[in-house]
Amino acid sequence: MKHKTTSNILVLGGGVAGIAASVKLASAGYRVTLLEKGPRLGGRAYSFYDAAAGEWVDNCQHILMGCCEALKELYRLSGSEDKITWQDTYYFFYPNKGFQTLKSSCLPAPFQLLPSFLKLDALSFWDRINITQLMSSILCQDPEVHPEWATLSIKEWFESQGVSRESMRLFWEPVLVSALNDSIDQLPVSYVFKTIRWGFLGREGAWKMGIPLVSFHHLYHEQTLNYLTKRNSLVRLKEGVKKLVIQNNRIAGVLLSDGSYLEADTVISALPQDKLVPLLDADSCIKKNISHYKLSPIMGIHLWLDRRIMELPNLCLPGNFIQWIFDKTPGEAVSKASSQYLSIVISASQEIMHLPQKEIIDTTLQELKKVFPAAQEACMVHSLIIREPRATFKLMELQDSYRLGPVSGITGLYLAGDWTDTGWPATMESAALSGFAAARQVINREPF
Repeated sequence: MKHKTTSNILVLGGGVAGIAASVKLASAGYRVTLLEKGPRLGGRAYSFYDAAAGEWVDNCQHILMGCCEALKELYRLSGSEDKITWQDTYYFFYPNKGFQTLKSSCLPAPFQLLPSFLKLDALSFWDRINITQLMSSILCQDPEVHPEWATLSIKEWFESQGVSRESMRLFWEPVLVSALNDSIDQLPVSYVFKTIRWGFLGREGAWKMGIPLVSFHHLYHEQTLNYLTKRNSLVRLKEGVKKLVIQNNRIAGVLLSDGSYLEADTVISALPQDKLVPLLDADSCIKKNISHYKLSPIMGIHLWLDRRIMELPNLCLPGNFIQWIFDKTPGEAVSKASSQYLSIVISASQEIMHLPQKEIIDTTLQELKKVFPAAQEACMVHSLIIREPRATFKLMELQDSYRLGPVSGITGLYLAGDWTDTGWPATMESAALSGFAAARQVINREPF
């Protein structure tokens, strides 16, 4: 492939957005320099090597769904398609009913989950009927033609539709809090509608859960390094940016943290919104928009046990301290049925972020013992807690007009990141979409 070298293209930030922008440009023949402040790529989807566990550990279990087309395209481009396993069944545990499932049926979209909803007998018959009616309403109604919904939380909307407290606690909260990382009284109607339409009611396969088979270190760091290096592009790690250099409303380059200067006539900032702010002038319109963003945390709990206690790939515990559990045991250990590594996710974890590690681990183990008989005799070999206080941005009260598109208003400067205007909430899919959008702007601008 002939490389296009008529401009110096810098991508700032090696998270999913920066990776997507760089891979897209490199696949089109452009030479890119990707700058990342940290020691490895991945951004908020990162891994670290834990000596006690003897393996790379992801900060938290991130998943994608079958409707995440941009992420799937990124994996296809970078050669990581085969590093994702797809699960068609979501497992739930209810103390009064035991284990229950949601899975696709042979019915066409948008009815593929209907049989599962109707069998979810941890909920009353009328709650199940109400869920199916709500799905129909979400599919048929457009929040944009209901201006009175603009400041309405999904909890308020549910209440107006006669949704019971039990239905919210046992079904809607587990699904929506994990998907959008905020409590249901802080989730706007519009984004919940989009999430349900794309994931629950979308085309065949949209519902499936994609789980990486490898660590983020391999999926994002190693795969991206290999891909870009082979295409004559460059990745510079531990290279922080101190300032964007703008002259006559045109990008001229960046000043690095070590005081050196890189000239560039094209820069894609794929930095998180709060990391971009210090690089901008005080009167920047971009900075004014970013000031409206507030953040929401996620907590990842990692447990290594001396025996297997869970024989399911995933499990949701509605109404509990634990929200989701994933079996992360390597394949060879599973076959030997010797030990188990569980990754536990608690989204919108504001109320527990301050708790000491011992209290969090003790509470987690107590809940596991209530669900799994084998946990009564299991011994914990190792544990980690990863607190991510700035995991995603909060959607409530954030007007869509504050979310900027890829064109910044400064010639040669483009914006990417899950916080930009992709139409999606703060997800890896939004990050990948934004990176591709910024790359397309560069490609379409160039006179090739």
